[in-house]
Amino acid sequence: MTDPATEPLRCFIAIPLPEGLQQRITSLQRSLCLAIPELKPTQPENLHLTLHFLGEQSHDQLAKIASSMLSIGGKEKGF
Repeated sequence: MTDPATEPLRCFIAIPLPEGLQQRITSLQRSLCLAIPELKPTQPENLHLTLHFLGEQSHDQLAKIASSMLSIGGKEKGF
């Protein structure tokens, strides 16, 4: 059995969507699922805008990425 703490993680940099947009997308998903039953909708809390897909990363590498992202985040204005 492998230790989950040593398994690489699929990682991405993303921003959350505003609640109103989440609701609109969820409504659209419901309509699409009625027309195409085999579709699997995404849960509203999992909806986001992916800025960059990082692929599989080790826990050590992910800690370095997180530290870099946090240092950048403090320097830039929000949008």
